[in-house]
Amino acid sequence: MNENVHQLIELISRGTSPYHVVAEVSAQLQKAGFQKLEWDQHWELQKGHAYYTAPFRTALMAFRVNESFSGDDQARIISAHVDSPGLRIKAGAEYPYKSYRRLNAEIYGGAINHAWMDRPLGMSGIVIIKDRAAGRPMSCYLDCRRPLFIVPNLSIHMNKEINKGTELNPQVDLIPLAGLGGGQEKEENAECKEAYFTRFLAAEISRSWDREITEEDIISYDLGLYIVQEGMICGMAGELLAAPRLDNLSSVQAAVSAITDSQSRRAGGMDIVALFDHEEIGSLSKNGGAGNLLPFTLERIYSSLGITRDSYLKAVAGGFLLSADAAHALNPNRPEKYDPTSGIRLGDGVAIKCSSKQSYAGDAETWAILKILAENHAIPCRLTYIRSDIPGGSTLGPILSSALPMRSADIGVPLLAMHSAVETMSCRDQENLLRFLKAFLSEHNRI
Repeated sequence: MNENVHQLIELISRGTSPYHVVAEVSAQLQKAGFQKLEWDQHWELQKGHAYYTAPFRTALMAFRVNESFSGDDQARIISAHVDSPGLRIKAGAEYPYKSYRRLNAEIYGGAINHAWMDRPLGMSGIVIIKDRAAGRPMSCYLDCRRPLFIVPNLSIHMNKEINKGTELNPQVDLIPLAGLGGGQEKEENAECKEAYFTRFLAAEISRSWDREITEEDIISYDLGLYIVQEGMICGMAGELLAAPRLDNLSSVQAAVSAITDSQSRRAGGMDIVALFDHEEIGSLSKNGGAGNLLPFTLERIYSSLGITRDSYLKAVAGGFLLSADAAHALNPNRPEKYDPTSGIRLGDGVAIKCSSKQSYAGDAETWAILKILAENHAIPCRLTYIRSDIPGGSTLGPILSSALPMRSADIGVPLLAMHSAVETMSCRDQENLLRFLKAFLSEHNRI
């Protein structure tokens, strides 16, 4: 198996929530010699060193101050997001029906709802408990690492029209089944005071921490369900990868691999990887791309290096941002859903995503720069558009470029079934994305 694909499969396996993605990326950065900076502490930065900070647990900024860095050098930024569509558990989640133990949940992001039914689901995120000694809340990372829940479908015998397409009510049809009670049936509207989920959480944390946690210790949580299926190599020649969360962990892993590769260093300049949460729900949060997180971090970096604000603003104006996010690959079963002249297929290489409506960042100049960069390094790539009668999605590209006025573009690997519980990509495209990002960071000439 290609090493880059293996790394991606490992990140998918361990990165089952945004918290766990950032934790896994942090471990990769530390292994590569990046020094951790506390978000709310003073920073002492030096040329020739690499650093990272992880504000609010689900965002991360990694950067290299190259050896010959000066305030006039070009800053190059790669952004990606760590969240994916799915199901999130609501507070006070116990939602029984007679002897069935269920959990109240809500949809996060634009999930393909049907894809989440009849699949074993795990659970991960953080649980906030009372720190009895310190008298304040304490965060516990939790990943149960096994199938716990399932969202049961209605059988075709009960819904004869199911294969004609059935709209799912998220408050009715997408409620996870957690197990069975003790056999005593309860009336549908009867109050159930059995805190089976809270009790389960206390037991799981007690086991993982090797200390007793009670139900009363649990204050709140941020927990999501995930597909327990591991990433799988498929295709008759082993050329495909089917896995959960390829949108957007494919970009996250490629960006991290690029910035930790010593061969991708240039003499001067600043290289930044910016990972955000909440992209799938609009990015409007303190750890989302629509906030002030990236400009705030950049200004702190330049200030710590003794660069004047005027020089910092010039560095921003002359910088280049790549928003790395998955693209829509042409589905051979429904080719009429894709642009007739620019649809990209699995295996075509890196997608440079274009839109005159600026739903993707970029313009003719930036697209040309990236095409030449790819040609110089023999990396296959293609300009691709969404059909004019389909709205498509959005990315971090336009959001970040509106706050940081620099050259910007959207790129990514093409995927089939984006936002499904399991998506499909070409293994070769992941390799090409990594090569592209390495070339972007290592190019000695100004881009």
